[in-house]
Amino acid sequence: MSSKRWMAEITYRDRTKPLFIEFEEIADLHDIVEMDPNWIFIEQIVVTLNRSSAEPQHEEIESGN
Repeated sequence: MSSKRWMAEITYRDRTKPLFIEFEEIADLHDIVEMDPNWIFIEQIVVTLNRSSAEPQHEEIESGN
């Protein structure tokens, strides 16, 4: 499993395959998109939490009562 928290799948009009990028902070996505010279050709960006299971992760919290 990757150590990065987020994954983005970026689809461009001028590429045959989407670009997959992993990053830690959601705010980093802005810089990733702006640095790519083809940002004007972006058709779609899908952002997901990068975890091994699609099921939500739950933690049990014990109360001090």
